[in-house]
Amino acid sequence: MSAPPSAGFTLTRAEEGDGVDCLVAEVLRGLSLTPRRLPGRLARLSGRREPHAADALLAAHLDEVAGRLAPRTVIDLAPGRPARTRRLLDALGTASTYVPVAAAEAALTSTARALAGERPWLRVRAVLRDPLHGLGPLPAPAPRLFVVPGSTVGSLWPAERAAFLIALRTLLGPQDAVLLGTELVREGAGRAEPPGDEPRAAAALHGELLALLNRKLDADFAPDAFTHAVSWNPRLLRTELRLRARHPVAVRIPKAGLTVRFVPGEDVLTDIAARLRPPQLSDVLAGAWLAPVRTWIDASGRHALTLATPEAA
Repeated sequence: MSAPPSAGFTLTRAEEGDGVDCLVAEVLRGLSLTPRRLPGRLARLSGRREPHAADALLAAHLDEVAGRLAPRTVIDLAPGRPARTRRLLDALGTASTYVPVAAAEAALTSTARALAGERPWLRVRAVLRDPLHGLGPLPAPAPRLFVVPGSTVGSLWPAERAAFLIALRTLLGPQDAVLLGTELVREGAGRAEPPGDEPRAAAALHGELLALLNRKLDADFAPDAFTHAVSWNPRLLRTELRLRARHPVAVRIPKAGLTVRFVPGEDVLTDIAARLRPPQLSDVLAGAWLAPVRTWIDASGRHALTLATPEAA
């Protein structure tokens, strides 16, 4: 269903698979695992932000991206800070349609409406949908540039990441391209440290996440009953965010019809930020039939940005 247009703005709500019943099922499935975890899309519903360093890498190379293609449409699969979106559209001056796709409604609509008001010539076609929960058709004038920040693919397990990129590849026409962000493990580093933004953001993200669960599922998670743990998993090459029970906790989830009990020190995995070794990036792209045109890596060696086009099957 679509909201009435306002200036150059429309909002389409993709309800399939995004309802409360689906969320209840995902939460129940995650809490039944050992160790327990919450579905990754909760963090996306809570409005996870891209690290500042990744935004800076994008800003540094936008002119070069614009020199290589002239998209009529920008499809942004994780619209972030408004300043980043404005820089993106300013650099890609040929774009007359902007399609932000996100699960967090307030952030999505506020930025999209503001852009439509500032730029009367720009058609803003916002889509309220978790892009990692199912892309669906995204009709818009070609050539199209799909923007996929690193925090998007980094929040996925390997099988989920492969499925997402293949689904994205099926949407691409011969003139389309993808601007894909990834987070890297530096070659030669014995151990990687958590991304700089994650430890500072963990408590804020968890506060939003628990408030979301309480609101949508009528749960009674008490934020002060948990601490916030951030750790690096060297085997799986990822940063892991967890809630950790301070003391015995019993959480009621009425819409699921159950009470979940936590013992002191018990963890719940809430989010991940997976990284790739640089040689893995080529394999990930090839596995989704994407051909890299150019890859930029920031000075820290932790963030990469790749411009890719569909490879002929």
